[in-house]
Amino acid sequence: MARTCPAREARHAVKQILKHVPELERLRLSSIDSVEADRDLLDALAGDRRLMPHLHLSLQAATISFQAHEAAHCRQDAIAFCAMLRRLRPTLVLGADLIAGFPTETEEMFQNSLDLVERAD
Repeated sequence: MARTCPAREARHAVKQILKHVPELERLRLSSIDSVEADRDLLDALAGDRRLMPHLHLSLQAATISFQAHEAAHCRQDAIAFCAMLRRLRPTLVLGADLIAGFPTETEEMFQNSLDLVERAD
């Protein structure tokens, strides 16, 4: 039996709910990662006002990789994703949980997290 990705099923569910339940006044998404946001989900976010203008991003920390180039890539992806979301829906509010003060965190890692918040607006 073929297995499907839970994130894909969730995106499909959002599309189906909005399509088949027109009387639904509000639908709110929870945590999302940029890789989970396909074109259908982004189109719904941009165009269907029943989808609430709030997303909680899965960020955790700005320095999440042992390899600096991977961490920088993840940071750039997050910043670009936030900018794209704001272009699609300017009133969108973004939230995220950021981990700070963990035992191996350096001052540079902490500053990277602050910089990510500022650059992602």
